[in-house]
Amino acid sequence: MSDVISAPQRPAGTASTVLGAVSVCHFLNDLVQSLLPAIYPILKGGFNLNFGQIGALTLTYQITASLLQPLVGLFTDKKPLPFSLPVGMAFSMSGLLTLAYAPGYGILLLGRA
Repeated sequence: MSDVISAPQRPAGTASTVLGAVSVCHFLNDLVQSLLPAIYPILKGGFNLNFGQIGALTLTYQITASLLQPLVGLFTDKKPLPFSLPVGMAFSMSGLLTLAYAPGYGILLLGRA
């Protein structure tokens, strides 16, 4: 008899499916991040913003991304949750919807965060 313990068997396509889903969501998140500066001229004209306010929109996004990404990463590394990917995409979608229907500058900042 052998004392070797074998690793548990996993279904063949599971890792590829999860990796594909994570890759698509990361792509969509990066796409949104790069496309939002393209609507700054529309926001500037539609909300009568100055360049300082446009800069504050960018700063808001960068600060929240810089602070929240490491914190969320630490949390999910210690306690992985099976539905964290859809929840993250739902947060991104809610930010986009907030930007789309924002009645004023304060709500634009909230949506950008």
